[in-house]
Amino acid sequence: MGFRVLPFLFSVGVGRQEGNGPKRVAGEGPPSGDRMPEKAYAPGSSLEAGEAVRSRTEIGRKRLSSEGTVWWRDIFPPLWTVAVGIGMLGIWLEWWGHAAPLGLKIMGGVVWAGTSVLLALRGRSLHDVWLDGDRLYVSKGGPPREILLRDVTGFSESRGQKLKIIKINLRPGSPLGAGIRFVPPLRFHAPFTEHPVIGEIKEEKRRLAGGSGKER
Repeated sequence: MGFRVLPFLFSVGVGRQEGNGPKRVAGEGPPSGDRMPEKAYAPGSSLEAGEAVRSRTEIGRKRLSSEGTVWWRDIFPPLWTVAVGIGMLGIWLEWWGHAAPLGLKIMGGVVWAGTSVLLALRGRSLHDVWLDGDRLYVSKGGPPREILLRDVTGFSESRGQKLKIIKINLRPGSPLGAGIRFVPPLRFHAPFTEHPVIGEIKEEKRRLAGGSGKER
């Protein structure tokens, strides 16, 4: 009798535990962390407000910025400042056994300080950028923020420089300012022509507009 009761109690306990859990619809797969919920935001409100996206893993995105962005933004500026600063300190303290003229020391110090500031400012302006349908996602290392493609008003890019930087201009009053800057991946294109990444964004804007008009 006892051996018959134990299996019955065990089956009842398991049934209660399963009944308390979430029910899954037949044929429905597990929730994916790589897809963004379809209605995570009220239409127009948080998108235009540029609110932070909950998690990068929720974005089904295509990366537009270079994988080396973290190097140019977070690593290279302080690394350059420290390395050259040590060299400048050696010149002032005459570590190499000869004294440099005072004017040269001062000039070197000014150049070092000015370049350090410029590198830090440029690094802080660089974003990671992804494209996902009708919006861009941008980040400076924190949670991504959304930009509707309809809020993009134009593009500009540096030319003749070792590090190419693209600026995406935004509509006036955008919570992310007048525009965002990013380093595009290295791709071959003819000199004095726009980077292919700009063409990709324009093509997506044309597709969303039904192919009417021509993006500038």
